Formats: sequence, structure tokens, C-alpha cells
Amino acid sequence: MISMRVLTVAALGCSLLLSVTSALSQAGSTGGIIGKHGKSVSGGEEPAKPPRKRSSASAEGGARKKTASRCPNIVGTWNSWASGLFGRGDTTFSKDGTATHRSGIVGKWFCEKGKLHIEWPDAKPGIVTMSDDGKRLITSDGNVHMSRD
Repeated sequence: MISMRVLTVAALGCSLLLSVTSALSQAGSTGGIIGKHGKSVSGGEEPAKPPRKRSSASAEGGARKKTASRCPNIVGTWNSWASGLFGRGDTTFSKDGTATHRSGIVGKWFCEKGKLHIEWPDAKPGIVTMSDDGKRLITSDGNVHMSRD
């Protein structure tokens, strides 16, 4: 009988000890299960964080940011210098920033700091500008790189 009493008293003691420990650990905590989230240690509210500005990246510029509207829209089919060999409309500029030529060559295009860049595997032509009529892409040395109808 004594051993049964000892076990009962020990079980009650452990149960009481766990209850007190749980209550004490909760009383001094900040946040926890009870308490306000976003509260600082001093008891004040954390200042609200300003919303993040969204990037104005354009689908036309691939993964790079488009700067204002200074870069022209070149999405579509163009005639390269090799269109006599591969046929008219031999080059396509896609919205995702890729450039493909019928020959199988793949390049990329993007707008950076208001300048339009076209890069083929040989890294040429680099920065290009569009003619006022929107029908020619002109290299920095004044040559026509592409044209469209």
C-alpha cells in the first residue's frame, strides 16, 4: 500500500510541477501564445514597414528592367543582312528577350539605361537605335543591322 501512495503522490507532484513551470514560462515571454504579435521588448508596437515598390520590368526586355519608354518595341519579325540567303523575315525578336534567326543562331535583346542592345553569339551588334520611321535598326557605326516591312 505504501508504494501505491508514493506513486500517486509522485504523479501529482510531477503534474503540479509541469503546470507551474508552464505558467511561469508564459508569464514573462513577449509574443508567445498569449500576447500581441509584432510587439517589441519595450512593449510598444513595431513600426509598420512601408510596402515594397514593384519593379517595372517589361516583358519586352526579358529579365532586365526597361528604362522609361526610350527603348523601341522590336518584338516581331525582321529582315537581317542575310535575308537574301534565308528569305525575308528571317529573324524574330520575342517578348521574352530572345532573338532567333532561321539559320539556327539564337541571341538576346534587352533595354538597359534607355539603350537597346542586341547580342548574337559573337556579341554583335551591341547597342542599336531605331530609325525614326521604325523600320530599321542601326548600329553605332551607322550601318543598318535589321529592317522590317
